[in-house]
Amino acid sequence: GYTRFYSTWGHNAISDGFLSVDRITDGRVLETMTLHHSAAIDFGTDIVNYGGTAGTASGLSWDQHEIIDVAGFARGHWNPISPLLLNAGVRYQANSQFGGLAVPEFGAVWNLNDRVSMSGSISEGFRNPTIRELYLFPAPNPNLQPEKLWNYQATLQVRPASRLTAWATVYYANLTNQVVTLGNYPN
Repeated sequence: GYTRFYSTWGHNAISDGFLSVDRITDGRVLETMTLHHSAAIDFGTDIVNYGGTAGTASGLSWDQHEIIDVAGFARGHWNPISPLLLNAGVRYQANSQFGGLAVPEFGAVWNLNDRVSMSGSISEGFRNPTIRELYLFPAPNPNLQPEKLWNYQATLQVRPASRLTAWATVYYANLTNQVVTLGNYPN
């Protein structure tokens, strides 16, 4: 496992007059536990705090904004027979702006032999609107909600020689509630 912590700060003055003082602080803990020679589980947490103030040199201000994300996740890996690996997991994300959301994932890898393997996965994903999209120039919209995505994917991987690997992937993504910037400030 591992533990990671970082923080960045920015004092930005852009040539068009945009000014901001912003920061992000992030921490993550991840641990993998082997339950049996054929099974393991990953689990952990993420905590992210980001925000700041923004305005223009002419005095326009967008005030201070801050968002906190806290997440817990777990993913299991099971190898019931030698050529097959199954994965399943869930992540629960709690956001101070948007509330909580659970997203699952499922996957499998079948190694036909040492040169050919097939894999597939189904997963849900999301993207929270950024502070810029919610509150800042050019087209702020504080009523935005998270984008949601279901992704379906299948891959065939072939290793015809020891130094050559080729693969083909087909996927289908179903995105809802996509954030699109339209118009210009102030509409």
